[in-house]
Amino acid sequence: MQKFPEVFGTTQEYRNKVLKKGYIDIQKIRPEDVIDAEDDHKWLPDFTQVYAIINIAWTQSDYDSILLMANQRLVKCQLSPNKLIKRLDEQFLLHPENDIGNLAKSIGIDRHVPYCCGDFLLVPVGNKAASNNSWVRLSTGGELWEHDGRQSLVHYPTIGVLRIPHGKNAIDGRRSKCFQILVYYLSVALTILTTIELNLEKLSVKQLKEISQGKDDHFRKKLLQKLLG
Repeated sequence: MQKFPEVFGTTQEYRNKVLKKGYIDIQKIRPEDVIDAEDDHKWLPDFTQVYAIINIAWTQSDYDSILLMANQRLVKCQLSPNKLIKRLDEQFLLHPENDIGNLAKSIGIDRHVPYCCGDFLLVPVGNKAASNNSWVRLSTGGELWEHDGRQSLVHYPTIGVLRIPHGKNAIDGRRSKCFQILVYYLSVALTILTTIELNLEKLSVKQLKEISQGKDDHFRKKLLQKLLG
């Protein structure tokens, strides 16, 4: 396992500590270790560039999350991990609760529910603190895992190394849950895939999101009308 290649956005003291140890321990990093900050409550990262969401909501800081970005940068933000997860549908087609959470329950997954959309797989790790988990990426096409009892190191090449408080079985279990959800959506896609030649332009992700949102809005409106009778 290679050591952490570099880290940006932190204090010099913390950077030296990471370079010496070779990894970031998601349980021990503190908000004061990170200098780069986003103070806008509406700010969202490009989630495709996020490799870890580290929970610091329990620290009583003004910041609730630390993000490990693809450019080896650590940045803290005021949104909690829960709030970040709830806003994933602003950038991805699948809603974290309606499309992933409810599906997970229907196939028997009621703990450690991941978020999956295409090749973006995000799983909860660590113990809950202030009702939040940390989250890390799986199956990125290159990460390496080193397991040692109930601890693991995940190495994202050219990005960084994280120490996770879970052993091999726990990580494999989370990966399996992702794959179960992906298999469902892949099976659905194959079932409804048409062989009819369509002389139409493909819809963009933005258009698909707008249509999906409209469908959900109509469903909620009809349900509310039914409840109000």
